[in-house]
Amino acid sequence: MLFPSREGKAESVSSAVIPEEAPFVGLVTGERVNCRAGPGLSFEVMIQLSKGEHLFVWKRKGSWYSVQLPVETPVYVSRGLVTILPQEKVAVVKGSSLHVRAGPGISYTSLGRLPRDTVVMVRQVLNEWVEIQPPDFCRGWIHRAYVTFLRERRGDLSNGSTGAVSTD
Repeated sequence: MLFPSREGKAESVSSAVIPEEAPFVGLVTGERVNCRAGPGLSFEVMIQLSKGEHLFVWKRKGSWYSVQLPVETPVYVSRGLVTILPQEKVAVVKGSSLHVRAGPGISYTSLGRLPRDTVVMVRQVLNEWVEIQPPDFCRGWIHRAYVTFLRERRGDLSNGSTGAVSTD
């Protein structure tokens, strides 16, 4: 696969130069690449990404890139700490601070916290847990061997709260 390099020359994905400094727009180069809850193999797999998908890379930690989670990534909050408004498919945080987790249980990695009165989009209720759309601050981690540089960040690349990346 060929794409323009930073210098405007066509390069293969495998030979592209990855910038040391993020943020940048990256391209997934592997098939079914695991996006994890943290920078390492011991963290939960939250979603698998397909070859050719674009993503926004926020930072690098060792051999791992922190990336914007795709909107379809399942993340969870405790049902007891939200008020669900089913007719609107939203929930409001009623606790002072609520963990967003990589899975439905306290043993899953916390991806961050939501403050009181935050409104979140509800996908489904699973017993004591509520699957929600990932808030903008939630990040996943992908090994850098499966991401290549596509282009530098130019302005706001996120598409609202969806996690989608503009490739214009």
